This record gives sequence, C-alpha cells and structure tokens, in this order.
Amino acid sequence: MIQAQRDRFKQKNQQLEEELQKTHATVTSLRQEVTSLQKDNLNLYEKSRYVSAYNRGPNMTSSSAYSAGPSHTSVMAEEDLGTTDGRWKSQYEANISPFAAFRGREATRTYKRMSLPERMIFSLTRIVLATRTSRNLFAVYCVALHVLVFMMLYWTGTTQVEQHVAGEAAAAAVGAAGLRSEKDWQQEGFG
Repeated sequence: MIQAQRDRFKQKNQQLEEELQKTHATVTSLRQEVTSLQKDNLNLYEKSRYVSAYNRGPNMTSSSAYSAGPSHTSVMAEEDLGTTDGRWKSQYEANISPFAAFRGREATRTYKRMSLPERMIFSLTRIVLATRTSRNLFAVYCVALHVLVFMMLYWTGTTQVEQHVAGEAAAAAVGAAGLRSEKDWQQEGFG
C-alpha cells in the first residue's frame, strides 16, 4: 500500500515537472514575442515621426508638426491613440540619447568652422577610413607610390653613374690617345 502511494506520488511529480517545463517554455517564448513586438512598435513610431517630419512645413518644428494632428498620410488604427501614442513617444524619446544629439551638433558646428582645405582633407579622410576595403586600397596605393618613387630614383641614379663613367672613359681614351701622339710631352717650366 505504501509502495503504491509512493508510485502515485512519483507519477504525479513527473507530470507536474513536465507541466512546469512546458509552462516555462511558453513563458520564455511569450517574453521573446513581447520584446519583438515592442521593438516593432518603436520602429513604427519612429517611422510615423519621420513621415510627420517629412510632411511638415518649413516654419514648423518636428514636435509641433507631429502634435498638429494627422496628415493625409497618417494611419489611425485605434480610437484611443492618445494613450498608446504617449507611451511609445516616451519610449522613443528615451532611446534617443541626448549625448549623441549633442555630439552630432558639436561635430556639425566644428565642421562648419573649418576652412575649405580643411573640409576637403577631412572629407577625404572620412572617405578613406570609412570601410576596410577603402583602407586596404589606400594602403596598396601608398605602397605602389613608394615603389614607383624608389624605382625612379634608382633608375635616375644608375643612368647618371653610367653617363659619368662613360664620360670619364671617353676622356681617358682621348687623353691616352693624346699621350701616344705626343711622345715628348713635358710640363712647362721644366724644360
């Protein structure tokens, strides 16, 4: 009798453990789905802000254009958009870092203060350093330029040496020919 009761408790315990594992798997999948839906909602809110900012007039700010009401491109899915909109607006604005915005404004201000040559060099540097491929191509270009310069210097040096050696050989040949023709050559003053 005690063994039968023990066996029933074991079976019940196994059933409860299986249900617990199933429930845990369901909770995990639901949490993942909730986070994915929140990201989707945030992206949709960002897109709606972009559309409203795109449609605004030249004298309106993005916040005043957005709060001015729906435009012809807006989609209203719910009647109580104000509470949902406020929730996503707060999450969207929480994701926007004030430090990143400040850094962007400072970079723009610094870029505008640069002179034209500095802007050109800065832009060229950003283009060269933008991707790994452009950095590698620039490195190959620099190495090729150095090889070209060294080859030109070597070629120029060897041609000058050859011209100098050829000139001395010609002078020596003329001098030797001159000595043979004048066998009695003496230096002046020793005669």
